[in-house]
Amino acid sequence: MESERNMRRFLAAFAVMFAAAGAYAHAEEDCRLQLAASLPMTMDRTGRMSIPAAVGGHPLQLMIDTRTPGSVLTRSAADALGLRPHLVTAPGIGFRMYGGERLVRFVRVKDFALGEMKDSKAQFLVMTNPLPPGIDGLIGWDFLSQFDVDFDFANAKLNFFMPHRCEGRAVYWTQNESAIAKIPFELNEQENPHIVIPVEIDGHGVKAIVDTSASRSALDLGIALDTFGLDTASAGMRRIGNPSDPAPSYRYPFRTLTFEGVTVSNPDIVLVPVEKSHFDSRRLLLGIGILRQLHFYIAYQERNIYVTAAGAH
Repeated sequence: MESERNMRRFLAAFAVMFAAAGAYAHAEEDCRLQLAASLPMTMDRTGRMSIPAAVGGHPLQLMIDTRTPGSVLTRSAADALGLRPHLVTAPGIGFRMYGGERLVRFVRVKDFALGEMKDSKAQFLVMTNPLPPGIDGLIGWDFLSQFDVDFDFANAKLNFFMPHRCEGRAVYWTQNESAIAKIPFELNEQENPHIVIPVEIDGHGVKAIVDTSASRSALDLGIALDTFGLDTASAGMRRIGNPSDPAPSYRYPFRTLTFEGVTVSNPDIVLVPVEKSHFDSRRLLLGIGILRQLHFYIAYQERNIYVTAAGAH
């Protein structure tokens, strides 16, 4: 427990505080959304999403990762920018990335910019393992949780709004209230902070982790078989991957995935055996393949996500 508290304090020290935060009090007073930055989203061939950033005027491409506790630069990007990594000395600090690498070094960054937002004292953890080609790092929970974060896939825009206390005022892109799902979320801060929401797959309730860095959505195979009354020989069940794999994954033609009335048809969900999964096996890992079919707005301080279909404008 003490190491968890140290981890949260350390990540809080990593939080990027931009000059735009001065607008916070005004946003609370009048409930109008105040835009801090609007950035173009780029999708690679796997569907992963990234946004442009800069350090000292040198361009970077950073992936948005709602499941990673601290923002990260790759070692190659840090080296190219001439940034010297420092060892994290606080006891009990460090977390593991999905590939197993434990991050225990960080860099201090001057003149970091996301659009019009700028910071002269940003800090990033450093990872040695490479990210997908063209990606220099990750923007994680430490930064994202300071804002309301708006994923507008129809217009390929990622918008950062100043947080406010006027619950229910987030949806600006449609006046059709029946098209909007307001979903309270759990923010698990005992482990790596991540957002957990309730969804339904073919009418069965499942808890889902929102992971914008995952190119696909995945569910533990055993849980899927128990919940939906399937077996690996069921009609529609299709084995995928290496034919000689002793622990294969599968796909199954689920019909619907529903967020409080907003429905994604024919969701692509991979059923992964527990020995291969890197997530809580009793939850759905909700990746970008499904999320990009939505317009969703994460209000971190409200602990709500607002969801419509991507085209509900």
